[in-house]
Order: sequence, then C-alpha cells, then structure tokens
Amino acid sequence: NLGRNAINPFENLYHVLFFGVIILTLLRRYRTALLLGLLLAICHPFSSIELILVMLSWSCLERYFWKNRELPAQFAGGWLVLLLLYAGYYGLFLNSFASHKLIQRQAAEPWLLDAASFIPAYILAGGLALWAMRDWTRLQAILAERRNRLFLVWFLAAFALANHEFAIKPYQPIHFTRGYIWTPLFLLGAPVLLELFEKLTGSAKRLVRYGGVAIVCAVMFCDNAAWFSALAYERHTMSREYHLLGFQSDVMTWLNNNSEAYPRALVVSEESFIGHYLATYAPFRAWASHLHLTPEYAVKCDEI
Repeated sequence: NLGRNAINPFENLYHVLFFGVIILTLLRRYRTALLLGLLLAICHPFSSIELILVMLSWSCLERYFWKNRELPAQFAGGWLVLLLLYAGYYGLFLNSFASHKLIQRQAAEPWLLDAASFIPAYILAGGLALWAMRDWTRLQAILAERRNRLFLVWFLAAFALANHEFAIKPYQPIHFTRGYIWTPLFLLGAPVLLELFEKLTGSAKRLVRYGGVAIVCAVMFCDNAAWFSALAYERHTMSREYHLLGFQSDVMTWLNNNSEAYPRALVVSEESFIGHYLATYAPFRAWASHLHLTPEYAVKCDEI
C-alpha cells in the first residue's frame, strides 16, 4: 500500500503529484490540478496514464452522467488533451528512436498482480468500504457525495489497470498498484473506522478504550508490519533496492574525487548497482545502467 512507498524517495515525487491532483480537484482548483497532471505525465509513464484515465473517466461521468454542472466541461476536455499528448509523446515521438523501442521491448514484463497477493493486501480496506455501502440506502448516501464518486471511479480504474492482462498484452501490470488501489478503498471505508474509534473511545471501560483502539490499529497496520519485518529479515538482499552497500559507496566517493582527472569517462563495472546508481552519485556515464532502461542490457552485461 501507500505506506511502503514512503521509504523510496524516487517514487515520492510521483505520489506527491498524483495525490496533489486528487486534493486540488476536491478543492475545485481545476487548472492547477491539470498543471500537476501535465508535470506527472512528463515524469512517469505509469502513474501519469493511471491518473489521466482516472480523472478523465470521473470528470466525464461527473459532468454527463451525474449531471454535476459545477464541474467545468473544460476540465474533462483538459484530461482528454493530456491523454492525446501522452499518446503522441510516449507512443509516437519516443518510438521514433530505435533505442527507445529496445527499451520498451525489454520493459514489457508480465509482472502480474495475482489474487494470492491482492486479496490479503486489500481485504481490510476493501472490507471497510463494502461495510460502508452494505445496503442500498448507505450506497445512495455514499454516491450522493462528489468525493466518494471520485474515490469509487479511482478504485475501479486503478484495479482495471493493475489487471489489464485480461484485456491486452500485460505490460508490468503491478506498476499500477503503488497504493493507488488501496487508498481509495481506505478513503471510502474511513467513516466506518471513525465510527468504530468513536464507540471504543466513548466506552466507560478503560480496557475497551485503550485495548480496543490498540487492537484495531494493530490489525490495520499488520500488512506494513509484516512487510517491514520481511525487509529486516532479508536485509542482505532486499535492502539493496534502497541503499548502497559500503563498498559501493566507496567506489562512488573515489569516482567523485577523481572526476576532474577523467572527464567524460565511461564506467564499466561487474557490480550492477554501480552502473544502476552511477548517474545519481557521480558525473559519469555507465556502460550498463538500469536493467530496464539500458538498450540491449543483457548483451552489454555479457560483454563485461
């Protein structure tokens, strides 16, 4: 869910822009929301197409199905323009470069969101959301609120993208999760959680007040707790995704200290993470960098 991504600063930019658009839309600051949507489209192909499809679907339904005339028609039109710009840039312009075509083929991995993963991951937030709309009256009350309609469309669009292998050839479907399925479910079910906390804290029994709240919090955080425990247990391998090891940092330090002596140098390393993070930590080019962003990565690794 979203909490896991807080430890990965490279992805935090995407989340700030994505959730910024959601918040600005709820505040009716539509032009600024579109501007952030454009910035996200420039930054990241997965998060941006997900946001564009969520906002385009919701704005069209909000304006023309739910007949909300407070929402400007230009807002839906703006997301349609962003979709066309996205298709033109990522589908036509970048594909005019042979290196990008190679990268795109390498990145076409069928990383699927299997049921054994998403059912445990979403059962708590999803259960709260389902309980919040457990009968027709409650469902009508939820759909009567503009923000809830956005959350519902957001969940449906994100879940469809994360399982798009049922419609088209899969292209890293799991990249469309990133907390974007969990969050709208949680927001839809948040009133149920608040009611539960109010009942527990309003109890005359101290054990119920403190023990009940502690149990609910422990249950709601069990997913993150399990993941961070696994991360600590497998720190010798999993932590490499987020931190340079000691000898890798030493190499980066040496390269920086000697950058003037070797201007425009090309670094060739058998250690994959040296090439992966080289552009971040030192002013050099790498022979083989990111696994999915280096043309003919496997060939270059064999040549090393």
